[in-house]
Amino acid sequence: MKIRLLALFVCVISSWAEVDITVTANKIEEKKDNVASSITVLESDQIAMAHSVEDLLKIVPGVEVVRSGGRGGNVAVFLRGANSEHTLVYIDGVEANDPSSPSGTFDFANLDLQGIEKIEVIRGPQSVLYGSNAIGGVIKITTKEGKGDLTSKLTFEGGSYNTFTERANVSGKEDVFSYSLYASRVDTDGYSSAKGGDEDDGYGSSTVGGKFVVDITDKTKAKLMTRHNRSKTDLDNFGGSLGDDPNREIKDESTLGRFSISSEEIADWLKQEVSFSAVNQVFSDKNEPDLLSSELLDSKYSGLTQKTESLSEIKLTDSISGTVGLDHKVETASSRYNSDGVFGPFSDNLNRRSMTTNSLYGEIGAKFSDSITLRGGSRLDDNSKFGSFGTYRVGIVGALDDTRIFATVGTGFKAPTISQLYSSYGNQNLKEEESLGFDVGIEQSIGNTLLGVTYFQNDFDNLISFNPVTFVSENIAEAKSWGIETTASAKLCEYLSLTGSYTFTDTEDKLTGEKLLRRARHKGSIGFSSKPIESLKIDLEAILKGKRDDIDFATAERVELAGFSSVRLTALYNLTDNIDLSLRAENVFDKEYEEVLGFATEGASVYGGVLVRWE
Repeated sequence: MKIRLLALFVCVISSWAEVDITVTANKIEEKKDNVASSITVLESDQIAMAHSVEDLLKIVPGVEVVRSGGRGGNVAVFLRGANSEHTLVYIDGVEANDPSSPSGTFDFANLDLQGIEKIEVIRGPQSVLYGSNAIGGVIKITTKEGKGDLTSKLTFEGGSYNTFTERANVSGKEDVFSYSLYASRVDTDGYSSAKGGDEDDGYGSSTVGGKFVVDITDKTKAKLMTRHNRSKTDLDNFGGSLGDDPNREIKDESTLGRFSISSEEIADWLKQEVSFSAVNQVFSDKNEPDLLSSELLDSKYSGLTQKTESLSEIKLTDSISGTVGLDHKVETASSRYNSDGVFGPFSDNLNRRSMTTNSLYGEIGAKFSDSITLRGGSRLDDNSKFGSFGTYRVGIVGALDDTRIFATVGTGFKAPTISQLYSSYGNQNLKEEESLGFDVGIEQSIGNTLLGVTYFQNDFDNLISFNPVTFVSENIAEAKSWGIETTASAKLCEYLSLTGSYTFTDTEDKLTGEKLLRRARHKGSIGFSSKPIESLKIDLEAILKGKRDDIDFATAERVELAGFSSVRLTALYNLTDNIDLSLRAENVFDKEYEEVLGFATEGASVYGGVLVRWE
């Protein structure tokens, strides 16, 4: 042990080759180094040390994560300055954004880490392969697949705010059948979401899911996955000390599933996958009058997305290959909103509506020697309401020894949501939102150090906003963003590694000349990971975020939120072959800050857990 501790400080600098990472950014499996995109991959080792998906995303360059209040509060993710609804989320190939939300966003608040094996963050316009909502980029989440002998895991964690988490997983493979089943439960008394409030806002969430694979032949597979979440969140009326509400409650329920058959047997040059997926989401917000407020609120939003896909991977020659896809998507939504307060009664009810999109897309890639790949593609979407729209994307990547250089340019679009078209503030004359973006980057390996820098720029047109004069949604907004993402990682020796990132993002509302809300110009992270002894791993992580603007809805005036830093410490100790102990400290230095004006954030807190496995 003494020798290993000494090695932490005097280890010899040696060459460090990054392990080949496989990604699916182009909808097919390939090495990350061959993909002309800005991609960050979060794998199982990082996920095992993390607390939540949002905490993992906070360390990714070019990603802004904002939560309103405590656990269960809305979690919005902005990619490269784009709006949160411009982030498209895929879970095992299922398009998970909610068609019943006003702008079609995905809320990360209830996405538990249980069952997740890998997260890919693909930045920049990705509409060619992924269609609407992918203006800012795509976050792809892959759950675990059963492998080897039967393995069972149980995890228990408890700590601050009377928080308890239980997780269970069973996985394995028998002959041609593999399976992975998981379940989790989170309960916490929480803290007041309203900063300065004294009434705690609790949270409870349950998640169950599974993935099943049958090897029909050596080269043909059938795969079924499903995931279900149900949560209940106590919520305050608004930010600030007067926002406390003792009985406002949000309930959120989502169920998603996907069945696919993939084959490599059709021809030597062809791989084919056909699939059907569906996601059903129900969200309700209810608040009865109480001693603190006479406000009445009763709302419910229901959304269903069904999608049939066909994806072909074609190999024309040893150096030329491509993909061709066909999609048929049906989105259905309905909502009711009823309130009564100081301004009198108000209702906004949207009867069940559907919208259909048929899509044809293709990409082709050509390798020039072993080091340069050029890839280009286009897409045509035909929507039952707004008609046809086309997008394109071109990228080039070169890998020369220890250097990787890439550049991309592409367009994106986002169709108006059902709510934006047909609700009481909707407008059936809305056009699709559009974007044009490009980036250029370089990654350089120097001995045991990997450095990366990327420049990006995006222009957003026809953005949909609520017009306070006409009281309807209109294409009246335009915006732009540009910036620089930098990353660094160094493995000093077997027992010590360092990581860091810094992102500069400049945004502008072209109509007002002001910065876009809740986007920091400066954001960074620093990570330290060590194994002082074989059975102990310690991670220290600091998140740093600069000043950014928010809006005070009481006065309709802009307010500048102060920058902040937050430090997390995580330790995982392998007690025996079957038992791991964990310790996690959040906001170690008890910094007080706001991610959203008037909403509280977690103070210094400690959590401890135990993981038991049977193999």
